[in-house]
Amino acid sequence: MTGNRWKSTITCLFLSGMLTACSTESPPPSFDLLRQSSLDIQQHRLVHAEKILDRLKKSMPEDPTVWNNLATVAFLHKDFARSLRMMDRALALKPSSTGLRMNKARLLLAMGKNEAARTLLRKMIRLRPWPKGYRILLAIAEKRTGHIEAAAILFEELIANHPDDPLAKKYLSGLPSGPGKKGVFPSKNGSP
Repeated sequence: MTGNRWKSTITCLFLSGMLTACSTESPPPSFDLLRQSSLDIQQHRLVHAEKILDRLKKSMPEDPTVWNNLATVAFLHKDFARSLRMMDRALALKPSSTGLRMNKARLLLAMGKNEAARTLLRKMIRLRPWPKGYRILLAIAEKRTGHIEAAAILFEELIANHPDDPLAKKYLSGLPSGPGKKGVFPSKNGSP
């Protein structure tokens, strides 16, 4: 897979989770501005979103959603270092947030820090039920770090539960299989 396709896939995964990572308990006017910033991000009005968020980070510095949205804007500007700083700030405010942890993993994958993403995701493995999108992120991290068998198991499980998932099928089809190749998986009857 080419680098651009990876970046495009990771960008889609990043955006699908980034804007829904955490909730806020802000007063209504600030909440409306925060909601507007999310809408602006979704509609790629990044300059407007960033202006709103710059105001909100002063009035609501303890709200992780502000920092999460700032991380999203920085990510979309391809300023990954800044995005990571903003994401770390959001996580410092709400370390137990699975959504924020998954967003950080998405960001790390986009930055090519695959082992760091895998480590972060593996720390979440005992969660049940798994958050939406967790298995695909972990499978991608497993694949990128050379853990082909673990990746294949996750992709196969995804396809078993969601047979029409094109992303899981695409990644699974790209894994090595067959005699003598790394990643050979036994068939259902136990033979290779």
